Amino acid sequence: MGDRTDAPPRYESEYDWVKCERDGKTHWARPLDGTATFLVHWQSRFHAESDLLTSCLLERSDGQPLELRIEHVQRAWRLMRFKFPVVGVRVVERSAMGLADVEMPRCLKGKVNLNKCISYQVLEHDDEIRQWAVSRVIDHSGDSPARLDDEDEGDEFYRWARAKPAEPKNNVDGMLVHFWPGKRPRIALEQSHTISDGLACLTVVDELLTMISQTLVQQADDPVKWGEEVRRLPPAVQDAIADQPESWDISPEEKKRLQKYNENRLNSQSASSSLFDRFGVAVYKQTLKNNTAKSAVVSKVLNKPLVSLVRGIVESGEAYPIGLLPPSKEPFKGRRTFNDFCSRKLSNEALQHLLTRLRSEKTTVAPFLESCIAFATTYVRRQRSLPPTKDGWDDEKKVHALFANPVSRRFLFREDHRRYMGDAQSGFPTQIPVKKLRWPEECLSSSENAPEINEAVLSKVFVVSRELGLQYKAGKEDKDWYKLLKATMFDAMQTEYLLVRDEAFYPSNPWFTSLGRMDDTLRPRRPLGESGELVATCPRFVVRVGRAQPTIQAYTYAQEGMTLQMLWPQWWYDLEQSPGRFKLKRGKRVEGLHDESILKPWFDTFCRIIEASAASASAPNGSANPT
Repeated sequence: MGDRTDAPPRYESEYDWVKCERDGKTHWARPLDGTATFLVHWQSRFHAESDLLTSCLLERSDGQPLELRIEHVQRAWRLMRFKFPVVGVRVVERSAMGLADVEMPRCLKGKVNLNKCISYQVLEHDDEIRQWAVSRVIDHSGDSPARLDDEDEGDEFYRWARAKPAEPKNNVDGMLVHFWPGKRPRIALEQSHTISDGLACLTVVDELLTMISQTLVQQADDPVKWGEEVRRLPPAVQDAIADQPESWDISPEEKKRLQKYNENRLNSQSASSSLFDRFGVAVYKQTLKNNTAKSAVVSKVLNKPLVSLVRGIVESGEAYPIGLLPPSKEPFKGRRTFNDFCSRKLSNEALQHLLTRLRSEKTTVAPFLESCIAFATTYVRRQRSLPPTKDGWDDEKKVHALFANPVSRRFLFREDHRRYMGDAQSGFPTQIPVKKLRWPEECLSSSENAPEINEAVLSKVFVVSRELGLQYKAGKEDKDWYKLLKATMFDAMQTEYLLVRDEAFYPSNPWFTSLGRMDDTLRPRRPLGESGELVATCPRFVVRVGRAQPTIQAYTYAQEGMTLQMLWPQWWYDLEQSPGRFKLKRGKRVEGLHDESILKPWFDTFCRIIEASAASASAPNGSANPT
């Protein structure tokens, strides 16, 4: 690694920061790595999807009002730019920084603009820095709410997130701070997912609160030399990894191996061994291969009937795992909206009971929660007659699948990058055969909202949880995780643009993210000199998305118990004539609409399984009924 004065560290990779002079100003630009590039694709595919919003309330430990003003927050954000200059980067066009276009397959050209990079403009004078801080810290003094209690804070934050424009400006190009003054002020960080992941958002807020506590104690900031902060611009994920291979280049042979590995990883339990299904997989692979052929005769003419055939299979849903809704055969024509949000709290006492039960079952929180998601899905599918079968259950050959629980790879990074403020997560697919997710008959209710949860169903939940735990372990230990992303990124995009013609055709299988112990990253307390402590409470983290899959997020914080949060697009589930309210019989639509979205009984069932598991550890007779 080279050494440059007032320059980011150099790693001799394709992701090194490059110095650019534009309009008399100095900029540093870095190409997006694989994760960020794929997020650009998703933001394009799903209407600027994936803006991250992270928030918490602030108070003093002694109960006195916290005298926090907008000037304190602006000063703190100014200090953040010096110590953590990633807060000053923006997502811009590569051409604006003089960078060459991304080399991408011909079949993707015109489908998506991946020619983005992140850039940092060097500001040399204090007045420029102050102006920047004022522009990036949004003062909400005029619309501060009157609430002071914890019961209302979640709804208050959700109301603000919902009120943001459904058709946003040209994405959030960097990081913004929002500030609501009051006895218990609120801080919120808004940013593009292209810049960093959820854990990085919490890290930024954690460091910001440290800077805020410093500004509350110190009347003036220490002088700094602007320009030298570029030494702390973060590298790409590839360059932050401690154990570097001899080369990150992927040979044709290695690419084939990784593609085959990914194919097996995705299809390990869903691919049938029948001759017909094996023939179908071969046709699918040949279709993608033809699509990238250099010959237009092959890619445009000979491949056309194969594309039509495979699209028909995709749009029938046969190629998908089970989801909360049947696959759509018509493009969505209404007005798209971003997420709505709701949450439930598991008290700290109930959480401790749940952890006791999980330890006794030799499983952990994340795979257990995913197991609850899977059982909730099969329950509501049966209650709403989604499976096209006589007995009301899905075909046993089908699977329940998630792209689950993204793993932070920071434990693989160099010591100075363990608190990496960028995209450093990689997800992995999990699959459970539907035959393992059938509920005992005695648990089924005439009401879709109230399954009977007894020890018989809980024992099945824990069996699946342990099986998922093994899949989690394999996903975390996957040594090929980064090269796999590089080798298959364009394949995944090609599949989506060629075969999934409309976002309504995506499967509605849920997504799941366990953020774990949030206070491991966002510390609850920091000193205020000799006058007590600054305390962070009621943390919130949401993602504004446009995709058809609902998302469950779970996290704990300090002694506040566990937050179970659901995020979903109203356009697909809630509004009148949304698929989430259709009535079906044996998988086919019939007249009428349900009064409420399928998500309500689904989320209720998910939470009831968790509550019953906690209650089973606390009840003297071992009863599993949460009520």
